[in-house]
Amino acid sequence: MNQTETTDRTTDADLTGFLLGSADRPVILVQRLMRATPDEVWSAWTEPDRAARWIGAIEAPLTTPGAVVRVAMAESEVPTDFDRVENPATFTVREAEAPTEGRDGRLVLTFDDRADPGGQLTVTMRATDDGCLLTLRHSLTQVDGAIDQAAGFGAGWEGFLDWLEAVLATGAHGDDDRFAALLPLYERRQARLALVRRGSLSSAPDGAVVRHERSVNAPVAQVWKLVTTPDGLERWLGRVVEGQLGPGERVVLVQDVVDPDHRQECVVTAWDPPHRMAMSWAVIGGEPSVLSVELTADRDRTRLVLEERALQEKAEEYLVGWQAHLDVLVAAAEGFGVPSLDAAFVAAIG
Repeated sequence: MNQTETTDRTTDADLTGFLLGSADRPVILVQRLMRATPDEVWSAWTEPDRAARWIGAIEAPLTTPGAVVRVAMAESEVPTDFDRVENPATFTVREAEAPTEGRDGRLVLTFDDRADPGGQLTVTMRATDDGCLLTLRHSLTQVDGAIDQAAGFGAGWEGFLDWLEAVLATGAHGDDDRFAALLPLYERRQARLALVRRGSLSSAPDGAVVRHERSVNAPVAQVWKLVTTPDGLERWLGRVVEGQLGPGERVVLVQDVVDPDHRQECVVTAWDPPHRMAMSWAVIGGEPSVLSVELTADRDRTRLVLEERALQEKAEEYLVGWQAHLDVLVAAAEGFGVPSLDAAFVAAIG
């Protein structure tokens, strides 16, 4: 059996979510295109009678910032006494902005129970030509062991969103429950995320150094192609619109997800295939910067170290940005579950 399959033939391609972030700050990100209006999706999330059809009974609408609301997940009927519900999920509503014309719907909740105390759930609803793009971001509590819960939460949210889609389409979610099939796939992603540590910042005479290190389950030659060829770079960094990387070469790069109108001139300053590449560039705003990527074989894996010298006031921004880019690069190198850059930035920035 292919390693991405489970016994019911559910494969990695069936997932719409990702585990991103790092081992100490895991983030679940799920995006779904709902065949409904943002108002309908908002109502299904926040109104007790509609929420009971897919996520469970909620004791009060999720529309009042500051309110503490208990949710009996998977309950088909509203309990007569929530105090008798065994282990209800408890949330505090932080933000509740219903969608309007020209504005996304936004719901922000924090967990107040032992399942993920302090974890934050952010749900946005954006109108599209085909319906509503729902983005769910669950940032788990930053504590030791948080990574161990990530797979269960990821498979759980995917399953609940399956039910939400069914309810929006037919009025009922049916009996299909994919949690058991999805869990092994999320466990694979959890195992990969457990190896990821957050990047670091250090001082330099002319600013700061942003540093990320990743262990990639792919050979060095494969990662080198992603780092240095136009097709590879387009998958995780940006489009090469002029030139080609090589010793001393000038390349023009466009990063659509950051600013599709900005053409970024780069000059290759170090070239040692397939181990090291460095280039200077002027990032958006004109600040000078130097980017280097080093690859080292580690048995059948590749150790990737990315560093960028940048102005001190931009360092935190670059730290987060490179996290998103590397999430995409590593997923592309390993051949499964590749998030879009937009999705990776949502997970990294919050």
